[in-house]
Amino acid sequence: MIGVDLVKISRVAALSPSARAKIFHPSEINGASDRHLAAVFAIKECCKKIFGADMPWHSVEVKRTPSGAPQAVLSSSLQKQFTHVEVSATHEGDFAAAVVVAWK
Repeated sequence: MIGVDLVKISRVAALSPSARAKIFHPSEINGASDRHLAAVFAIKECCKKIFGADMPWHSVEVKRTPSGAPQAVLSSSLQKQFTHVEVSATHEGDFAAAVVVAWK
């Protein structure tokens, strides 16, 4: 399965603190720039396209690998659906984009 998403960075920057808390893990927010959060949001949106719109936001946590690349860490319930997930994200100007590929 493949999920693709494009998000306007200013849209994520305008999120209220309570909306951010519903979408992002504290580890994703701490010290993150708006463009980084927009890329994380795009990754989570991709996952919603793969796992279903009712997927809880916090069932995917975006972390960084030692090389700095994004990595989607799935909850145990999502891991039952797909065992492998690859993530790519970028940002340019006022946009962030992501692609997530998941397979068993």
